[in-house]
Amino acid sequence: MLSYNLNFMVGGYNVWTYRIFQIILHGVNVFLLYLLFSLLFPEAHRGLRYLFSVMFAVHPVNTEAVNYLSARSDLMVTLFILLVVVLFLKWEESGKRKFLVWSYMCLLLAYLSKEFAVGLPIFLLIYLAIKGEIREKIKVYLPYLFITTGIIFYWWILFSGNLGEYFPDNLIQNIVSQLKVGLLYLKLFFFPKSLCIVHEVNGGGYWAGLVIVAVIIGVIMAFYRDKRFMIGIAFFISFLLPKCFVKLNFPAMEHHFYLAEIGIWIAVFSMVYRISFRKIVFISVGVITIFSCITYCRNRVWESEKTVWLDAFQKNPESFHPLLSLGLYYMRNREYDLAKKYLYASLDKCNRIEWLPLIEVNIADIYIQEKKIEKACQILLDIEKVFPADSVILRYLGLIYALKHEYKKAEDYYLKSLKYNSFNLETIFALGSFYLKKNELGKAKKYFERFIELYPYTWEPYVYLGMIYEKEGKFEEAVLSYKKAIKIAPEESLTNFYLGTFYAKIGYDLAEFYLQKAIAISPRLAKGWYNLALFYLIKGNHKEASRCFEKAEKLGLVIPENVRKFFIEERDEK
Repeated sequence: MLSYNLNFMVGGYNVWTYRIFQIILHGVNVFLLYLLFSLLFPEAHRGLRYLFSVMFAVHPVNTEAVNYLSARSDLMVTLFILLVVVLFLKWEESGKRKFLVWSYMCLLLAYLSKEFAVGLPIFLLIYLAIKGEIREKIKVYLPYLFITTGIIFYWWILFSGNLGEYFPDNLIQNIVSQLKVGLLYLKLFFFPKSLCIVHEVNGGGYWAGLVIVAVIIGVIMAFYRDKRFMIGIAFFISFLLPKCFVKLNFPAMEHHFYLAEIGIWIAVFSMVYRISFRKIVFISVGVITIFSCITYCRNRVWESEKTVWLDAFQKNPESFHPLLSLGLYYMRNREYDLAKKYLYASLDKCNRIEWLPLIEVNIADIYIQEKKIEKACQILLDIEKVFPADSVILRYLGLIYALKHEYKKAEDYYLKSLKYNSFNLETIFALGSFYLKKNELGKAKKYFERFIELYPYTWEPYVYLGMIYEKEGKFEEAVLSYKKAIKIAPEESLTNFYLGTFYAKIGYDLAEFYLQKAIAISPRLAKGWYNLALFYLIKGNHKEASRCFEKAEKLGLVIPENVRKFFIEERDEK
């Protein structure tokens, strides 16, 4: 989160600042891989180490990790894990304890980046076992284990001992599934074809798992004499292993391979570095050229959310994930017919029951936007029978009954939703809004204050609190609340609109500044033009008032008849 905050400070919501940061992280990882090759293979030709580092840099399987902004944690955990290993190897080479201290610190930073850093103690233990140095270096190894134990204990406290929900329902099935995912990653490494944001890998039978394990054991037996090859395989397995014991919504995603991939590069390097550099350089340049072309094409796919999911749909037409994501994309863009088409298609192909509420709720939401309230209500009541404790379904039912003016039912559903998930911010906000509309100001204030207590980083609850203070006649508190909203979102038109509107009500001249800023940010904000017109009218500036009124009317705002008549009379007099 710190890296995203730094990005925001530098470039706001400009997506390119985030992408450049991802590219820089990837570049640092390329350099660290080169250092790793240098420490593990000091006798290898320097040019070969460069070539292999460049191959990692342009490998098409890494395009997702670099382009997918949410995958930054994979880039960062890889950076710190590589630093841990490089510093450990530097300690082995020089005997200087400062390298160990820095290595321990980097492990802490790795855990702050992503939880899958737990593979590091596993890898180091296997590494020492391969070298036959466990007894000699056990004291050096133990701090890595203690740090990991402390982090796991911290997670246990943080989640109040409720870590069970993160473990798979069927452990054996999950392990088999991840074994298949590992083979998929190897295939994509050597043959980067059909790259896609979503890969469907079913758990399969247990025999499939046994066959895969037998193949892995066979490979290990064939190369067990090559210690550095074994170190690479150990790295690959160590950082895929933790995924066998956690529940993943998407078991196979290319950015999950980014860290474990380092192990395959080590293993491949150990097999080719003895070949003459002159012989290998032409092959390497050819591979780099091919990889670069494929990566360029993959980067074009990542130009927009729509192209990413259309690509995924074309490559996995039987998967419901691309269909669902396309439905949500069209829904956000208010293309409701297309959204329904893809959401209903995803419903037909959905093979995981836990995803059904999300699909059904979004279909219902479209019908709400289309004012087909009864249709939406029926969909939600049907899915509620299957998922009676789903807080999102219950919240939407509360919304629907509020729209139908059945306020008692609406309140019951909202409170029931909060009962099943007392930290759900959307439900808390919905309850605050519900009570505000009913003019139950005390209850409304309670829920908006609760929202701010849980998440004080968004402007909406401050605006609603400002409205409540207005109704209570607490004008100073209202101004403070509106100003807090502006401090959080100074370039949001509505934060400026509400403060400007409040100032206009009390005849304060600063109203003009904030309302003008609101319409400058959002020129189609009709109510901003209208309220500015009323302010000018109060101040006797009829010319500007008439201009703003006409703009509001052109934007489709329904003007009260008495105000309309007044402005018509003013215009006729002129």
